[in-house]
Parts: sequence; C-alpha cells; structure tokens
Amino acid sequence: MLERPGATVDFDGQKCTYPDIHLVMWGGGNPFCHHPDTFRLERAWKKPDTVIVADYVWSATARHADIVLPACTTFEHNDITNIGAETNDGLVAMKQVIKPQYESRSDYWIGTQLAKRLGIEEAFTEGRTEMQWIEKFYNDCRNNGARKGIVMPEFKDFWEKGYLFFEVEEKDREFVSFKTFREDPKANSLGTESGLIQIYSPKLASYGYDDCKGHPSYFEPIEGTAKATKEYPLAFVSPKSRYRMHSQLDNVNTARRGSVEEREPVWMNPADAQVRGLKNGDVVLVKCRRGACLCGLQVSDRIKPGVVSIQHGAWFEPENTPAGRIDVHGNANTIAIDVITSKIARGNVSSTGNVEVSLWKDEVPPVRVFNQPRRVNAVK
Repeated sequence: MLERPGATVDFDGQKCTYPDIHLVMWGGGNPFCHHPDTFRLERAWKKPDTVIVADYVWSATARHADIVLPACTTFEHNDITNIGAETNDGLVAMKQVIKPQYESRSDYWIGTQLAKRLGIEEAFTEGRTEMQWIEKFYNDCRNNGARKGIVMPEFKDFWEKGYLFFEVEEKDREFVSFKTFREDPKANSLGTESGLIQIYSPKLASYGYDDCKGHPSYFEPIEGTAKATKEYPLAFVSPKSRYRMHSQLDNVNTARRGSVEEREPVWMNPADAQVRGLKNGDVVLVKCRRGACLCGLQVSDRIKPGVVSIQHGAWFEPENTPAGRIDVHGNANTIAIDVITSKIARGNVSSTGNVEVSLWKDEVPPVRVFNQPRRVNAVK
C-alpha cells in the first residue's frame, strides 16, 4: 500500500485499490520486528509525510517515527481482559498499580486528546471516561451472557473482587470437535458451501488464482534447501527464541545470555563453518538477495549441514557500512522472504530463504539499539 498507492490488487475474489496514505499512527505492535524483508519496509516507511508511534518501549518502530507519544504500561492504567484466549475461562480487572511514570499517558488519554484537536472528541469518547468504557464493556458482556443463561455479578462487585471465572459444565469438559456434526450433518451443517467438510471449493476455484486452486496443491518453494545457488548456498530458518517473546524482552539481561558479541547468534554446522574458515564466536555477515545482517557465529552439530538458523526477534538496527546498509544486531527478518502464502490466506512464509555467511573483516559496529533517546522538552 505504501509502495504503490492507487494500485489495484486481488482480494477475496474481488479487486481493491490501495489508498494514498500520508499519515500513519501506530499503537502497539512492532512492525520493524515482525515484518519480513525489513529493509523493504524501511524504504516504504519513508513514503508517508508523518509517522506517529505510541509506545512505552524505545522499540525499533518508535525509532523510525517522526513523533513518539509515550504510552502507559499495563501497570499504569485501568483495563479489563479475558482469561484464556481460546478457552475463555473468565475476566480479570486489570487495576492500576502505580501512577503513569514520567510523561506517559494511557492510550485512551492519547486518543481523546488527538480527537479533541481534530474536533471529534465527542464522537470518539461518546461522553465516557476510560473507566466508564471498561464498565460498558463488562456490562455488554454481562447482558450477552444473561441471554445465554450465564449469570455475572454487578460491575462494582466484579471490580472489587478483581476476577471472574465462568462455571464450566461437566459436558463441556469433555468437548469433542465436530461431535454434533458427526451425529447429524444435516441439522448441524458447517459454514462451507456444501455444509460438509470439503477438500475442493468451487468458489475459491472460480477466482482463478494461480496460487490457490480451490483444492490442496503442492507449490514448489521459492527459496529453501532445494533452491540453493552458488551465490546463496545455505538454507535459512528462523525459529522463536527461548530468551524472549517475538521482540519483547530483547532489551533485558536475559536476552544477553544467548547473544554472541552483543549480536543475535547464527547457528551453523561444523562442516559448513570449516569450509568457510569460520570459528565459534566470529562476527559474520549473513547475506541474501534482500539484505544482510551481522550475527555472532555459534557452531553446532545440532543443525544439519547446508542450513543456518537465526532466531526471530532481535531489535532492528540498520547502519551504513562498507558492505552497504545492513542490520548490525542480527534481526532475522532483514533476510526473511516477504511473500504471501496465497492470495486467499495472505499469511507469510518469513521463516525461510537462501543466504551466504562470511567473516566480517571490517570494524565491528557497536550495538546502540537499546540506548535511550535524547531528552526533549515535553509538549503540555
């Protein structure tokens, strides 16, 4: 969208046109961690006139913003959440523990103030405070539950207690997927075209997509072990790290336990390291068609020959070097492929690619991604 405003693309069997975006406001998430082919994102991110990021961490995305609005952590404002994303066990009152620290404000405060300046404060708040919105969310849930025979306490009682667990009937503890469908497929039809389990969809097939034929199909991988070339002979994989959750906690001491020379490690089989004259602990350049990053080499027979592994989540730190613009911290997504699984699913296949690894012979750039920004006067 940022690269090609006005372009027409396929979307669920129809055509849609990308808008021309001049301002981006990002709250929560960290696209400069989770978006594959990060240097492509960096180039596209410069297209809008203004980028605003609301965050409580000096993340890679915040570092690429024109304006950063310091947001509260979950400990600094009231909120409400459910227990169990899939099981839906109950609700928790996320009570404010401490006052907002330094110059931070809650997301709702930030949104209200922006709406006020845009002349739409009433439309945004609907006359409710942050706490009144929390109560409304709870009461909406309570009313919906009542229609299903689920009794929930008054909001003030829930908030005082701090949590609510839903009662689970014994029959629900022995839940079996598609049980009613198996017993009576006609009375309990599925949400498919036929109401049955389908391995072929005439609707999807009618779209004529080359990457989704309406039935299970094998498509040859774009990159990977079978696509090795002389220039990029190694297959690249990117699993999750044991030291963080995506990019979260990369800025704390536990993440340092897994680093090599302050950089994310790249695992390589001893045979591949020997051929390249590399040894454990070397700072190496991992390069592909899309970009490159610096990593610390970890030689291990726990990874098969012809494959290297960089764990996902190191904070993106681009820098201009004698080898060009590279990430100096070991962000796996700088070399990850950026293609969709299909025009229907639109997932990504970012944990694969083809690379080459070589010894970094120039001066090793310092890792500054965790340094705090310089202080500026706050806007009242």
